[in-house]
Amino acid sequence: MGKRTSLVDLKTAGEITLDADDVTGDAFISAGSVKLEADQLDIYLSGGAVKYLIEATDEQNGEISLKKTGSLNSFDLDNGNNINVTEAFFKAKDTFLSSNGNSNSNSSSGRIVLVGETIAEGNLELETVKDVTIRAKKTAVKGNLAVNAENGYGVEITSEGGAVSTGSTEITAPSLFVTLQAQNDIALLGGTLQTQNDIVKYSDGGENWVQIMATGETYDADNCEHPILAGYSGRCMVCGASDIEYAELIGTDGTTKRMLNGDFGGTGAHNDFRYLEDGDTIKFVKDIYGNGRTAAIGDSKAVTLDLNGHTLILDTISSGNNLTIANGNYKGKITNGGVGLTKELTFKNAKAALNDLQWMTNNG
Repeated sequence: MGKRTSLVDLKTAGEITLDADDVTGDAFISAGSVKLEADQLDIYLSGGAVKYLIEATDEQNGEISLKKTGSLNSFDLDNGNNINVTEAFFKAKDTFLSSNGNSNSNSSSGRIVLVGETIAEGNLELETVKDVTIRAKKTAVKGNLAVNAENGYGVEITSEGGAVSTGSTEITAPSLFVTLQAQNDIALLGGTLQTQNDIVKYSDGGENWVQIMATGETYDADNCEHPILAGYSGRCMVCGASDIEYAELIGTDGTTKRMLNGDFGGTGAHNDFRYLEDGDTIKFVKDIYGNGRTAAIGDSKAVTLDLNGHTLILDTISSGNNLTIANGNYKGKITNGGVGLTKELTFKNAKAALNDLQWMTNNG
């Protein structure tokens, strides 16, 4: 498509597939602005190479907007795999990518994965219900970067030969892990970072650290004392070590039954809740930032979570029996699912930031 085309604007409830062999030149698609929206949207360059996958030539108002609206969609562009781009996937004043997908699916549906030289020359905004992965050999985004992601595991942005972005970086993914990585002793961010996330992992020129966004406190991976765990496999969020003890399991007689170093809840074989008995106390010795994790205690066990001065962050903790949260900070949702209608939720010397509270009782 030539630069004389002022606007490419296609929208359908069906499928848009752009496929070409042996394309060369500046861009596969070039117009003043380019807008494509479909239930399924696919772009293939089976041969040849171009500088840009899509170029919006209107320097004042030119934009690229690609929207996938289907429930089983993911947005994957992998340079060298049916696409050959030498400069950047997108060149425009503003580029917007959206992958609707299905947030409840365990598959890759809804994710955005962009692997290339530079992803965007100009501002880039990503919107998805799932994970975001960006891997760039050069500067990832030559402009401002904004990421909005609702569910999944995390947002991971890696730039091998430049900054993650040369402008500001804004990440709205409060239930996901965020990892920003650069290599070769270069500046990780060209501008400011704004995020609603509790924690951000950084890797810059071989140095690795974690920052608690609320306080600005940082923890270095060198000589790590494993201060923050991810809520699974006893995994340290700072250095990645596993099987770290995060809590003491105490029985009703006050004696220690065992130390916990597996999964805090979940459905896996290493779920530490399998050791729980009615009346037990879990006394924390580490912080857990289990963003996105759901911990279901069950209906037959009344449990006390003694945070012991630590912080516990989850997506949701659920219990059909009495639940006590004491001596620390909890952030997330709490529910009893309307099961234990006579059971009590108790806070003792605790601070709770609740996204949602659904603790149904006989009295409503």
